[in-house]
Amino acid sequence: SGLVAWAQGGLWRIDLTGQATPIPFHVADTREIRQTHRVSIAVAPDDFDVRMIRGARVSPDGQQVVFQALGQLYIADTSGGTPQKLTRDDGVVEQDPAWSPDGRSIAYATWHDDDLGEIRQVSARGGRGRALTRSPGHFRRPVFAADGAVYAERVAGGWLRSPLHDLTRGIVRLDRDSDAQIMDRGARPQIVGSELFVEVGGENGSRKLVAHDLVSGEE
Repeated sequence: SGLVAWAQGGLWRIDLTGQATPIPFHVADTREIRQTHRVSIAVAPDDFDVRMIRGARVSPDGQQVVFQALGQLYIADTSGGTPQKLTRDDGVVEQDPAWSPDGRSIAYATWHDDDLGEIRQVSARGGRGRALTRSPGHFRRPVFAADGAVYAERVAGGWLRSPLHDLTRGIVRLDRDSDAQIMDRGARPQIVGSELFVEVGGENGSRKLVAHDLVSGEE
């Protein structure tokens, strides 16, 4: 008695003492060899169709849509037509576009591996983005308030991003004259009227919604 097992490309008989003996065998077989199917694939073509977009946002009047493709922001008419690059900025990743209430400008976040990130604002007609943040950092998801100020999420660095300038986290308020931290926590900001709603961490990994009054500062 014993055990028959496959190993090392062959069959083996293993007795109760653990001694393994090869089992010789021969197989008569016929195989058909076909021509390998090969397809030529261009690794880095000059032009190709973009099949995935991110962060699409429709303008307040419903006439235009802005979105990210290949790390850049594009704008197009919702009725159709060819999308146009929104900014004249080069060398940075652009993401998280947000329309101003009047539809005249768009805020967005940028990223650069050496210079880190900013929140910028650009005319909806296109042009060069103007930085609203006054120091480099890790910024995401800007939103506009009714008074034209921009609120954005400041997130942690590390992992794939630089760990520099990530000690201050939470929600920042940005306009032409100031760059202020208004909350030391919070993510995914949304504004309804005079209240800022943010998602914050709770106990045991739970999440909860916090309302921050933009006038009184109360939560």
